[in-house]
Amino acid sequence: MDNFFAENEQLAFCSALVVSGVYYYLDDKLLKTRIFSYADTQRHRLGPNYLQLPVNVPNCAHHYNHPEGLINFMHRDEEISYFLDPFTDKRIDNFKSSPNRINFILVQSIIAKENKHNFKQPGERYCSFAPDRQARYVNRWVEALI
Repeated sequence: MDNFFAENEQLAFCSALVVSGVYYYLDDKLLKTRIFSYADTQRHRLGPNYLQLPVNVPNCAHHYNHPEGLINFMHRDEEISYFLDPFTDKRIDNFKSSPNRINFILVQSIIAKENKHNFKQPGERYCSFAPDRQARYVNRWVEALI
């Protein structure tokens, strides 16, 4: 390993990215909540250019729309920016909208819950604590919410 920091500290794992059809998520609401937060957490920690890190760069071509910013490894002065300049008023006049319209009916309904024991695993974990640890746990949550 040449650079420990680049190989370990800059990793941006996302457990939400799995091979379709090979792996599925268990019916655990706590796990699904954590899976949802991984991508946001790494974007917050590493910035919008987290896929440009040498360790995390995808094998397929990936087009980055963030030419500047935190952890930008690419020097892109030779490329042409095809995005509109926000300081000049340029209109695209030849844009045609589609004549097809989508008709739908909005229905409000109750979604059937898959699992009635949404908080079973965290509840079992809390009940396994000693009474003094339960009190400390509740106090930490109260302090964090105030």
